[in-house]
Amino acid sequence: MSRQSIRDDGDWVSTTVEHHNVFGFPLLLKRDDIVTTPLWPSGNKRRKLHHWLHNPTAALTNAKSVISCGGSQSNAMLAIAQLCSVFGRTRFEYVVRTLPSVLRAKPAGNLAAALALGMVLRELDADDYNRQRDHINAVANRRPQHGEEASAQVLHIAQGVLQRESLDGFAVLANELHADAANAGLASRDNLICLVPCGTGAAALALHRCGVRVLAVPCVGDATYLAEQMTTQLAHPLPPCRNSHNRNHLLVDSLLPPILSAGEGDTVRVPFAKPHAAMLECWQALHTQCGGGVDFDLIYTPRAFLGLQAAREHWRQERKDDSQNLKEEESIVNRMLRELESGESRLLFVHNGGVEGNATQLERYERAGLN
Repeated sequence: MSRQSIRDDGDWVSTTVEHHNVFGFPLLLKRDDIVTTPLWPSGNKRRKLHHWLHNPTAALTNAKSVISCGGSQSNAMLAIAQLCSVFGRTRFEYVVRTLPSVLRAKPAGNLAAALALGMVLRELDADDYNRQRDHINAVANRRPQHGEEASAQVLHIAQGVLQRESLDGFAVLANELHADAANAGLASRDNLICLVPCGTGAAALALHRCGVRVLAVPCVGDATYLAEQMTTQLAHPLPPCRNSHNRNHLLVDSLLPPILSAGEGDTVRVPFAKPHAAMLECWQALHTQCGGGVDFDLIYTPRAFLGLQAAREHWRQERKDDSQNLKEEESIVNRMLRELESGESRLLFVHNGGVEGNATQLERYERAGLN
């Protein structure tokens, strides 16, 4: 299969969509994980960094250094390190909580890869880290005056790249998804349902605001936490994207996309990123059912598909218990599940990348005896 992703100059070419069948769902798999240019970020983080990668007037062009913060195995950390390596001369300082002594002595996974790209690591105790994190996030989300961004000597990038600039790449993705729906032979873009695993929900919210039908799956907290995270992002202005103001009111009923709640088949109840047998089994099944040629991350993707399967089973049982339930009384989630079950709509999943962290995550599974 021909796979186009990124030209040598780093410009996006709409990523390839593959056809698979997973867990009984015909699936359109958008391969955002495929990058043909060495050291360029992939997946979700490349979309979030689109503003700096493709805007020659943006701050990174002139900044002498970049500072960000987050976890020691963060995908965003590695992606920003890759971003800075593309520009060659940009120093990247990354702030973390004090590392475990074993990891400090022998860096592994995303941390090792980012350090190899020249990232400067700064460890702080919990209180100092929290203060520095809040400062970095505040500066990153402060609206600059005219010309201020391009002249800044230090570029602040918020934890997880959670800031208004990250919306640029998701607007591009939304436009691609509308085209992908047509290329897949769907009668309407509204017949495409995008399954999105969520931390803060930035991707899910941006796509929803651009007119893409989204089913959001909480991966860090519960549905209430995810809704709160999304709500704080509504103040970020949306970049231009086609169809953002031409949405079917029957399909988009609120400012936020539909979120799987516990009652509709929320994901397995384990702390974020903690090894869990169901997660590993789902991850292995996805690899097998996609023909053995696709690797997924071990943290977000299995949660999304476990949540979707649980929601489907909950919906099927609910339908048996109340066969007289009228369609107009359905929740948005149940409406989506009915359309997927009947074939009226098609499921799409955007591969978010993040497989670089699998090695260290699999080590955790082995230590937990779950390999």
